[in-house]
Amino acid sequence: MNKISFADYIRARKLTLAGYDLKSTDLKVIDISYKYGYDSPTSFTKAFQLFHGVSPREARSRNVVLKVVPKMRISQHHEYSWRLEQKDGFRLVGKRIAISCKDHMH
Repeated sequence: MNKISFADYIRARKLTLAGYDLKSTDLKVIDISYKYGYDSPTSFTKAFQLFHGVSPREARSRNVVLKVVPKMRISQHHEYSWRLEQKDGFRLVGKRIAISCKDHMH
């Protein structure tokens, strides 16, 4: 069994779904990048190329096979272990944005 962190799994799933969107919709790269939580099309393009091995533009224009990380399935027949860990305090910095939706347009 391959081990992957939860954060890496989420990133891989987002990039998998972004690949589906590039191949099956006419959404702009900028719209796809924001849809999957990237701060800019540049950061999305870098992550996409690192994951898939091609740029979003190449993925859309060429007949390339993109990498797929399937949806996680949890079996009821397995036991999973977990633990709570005490960590030192840390500072969390974030960004808040307000989004309005007029006439159902984003």
